Amino acid sequence: MCNSGPEGAKLILRTTVLSIGSATYAIKAKKLLLRESIPSKLIKTNSESVSSGCNHALEIDSNYFYAAVAVLRKNGITYSVLSE
Repeated sequence: MCNSGPEGAKLILRTTVLSIGSATYAIKAKKLLLRESIPSKLIKTNSESVSSGCNHALEIDSNYFYAAVAVLRKNGITYSVLSE
């Protein structure tokens, strides 16, 4: 994701992808993160990147990683990190 910065420079935001066990839990996780003002995006991953075959994931700004996983753990939502 790129945004234009000062004088036309590009700002590149690092993202982290968290695989979630099901569509239901991915939606629940997104809502929980939103309540904590942590932006996230529901995405589909290719099935080869997830050993269980599940392809529901959340993409978050890497700056929110620790806060996001704390919310997920607190609410019993399991995840695996696909990329950082």
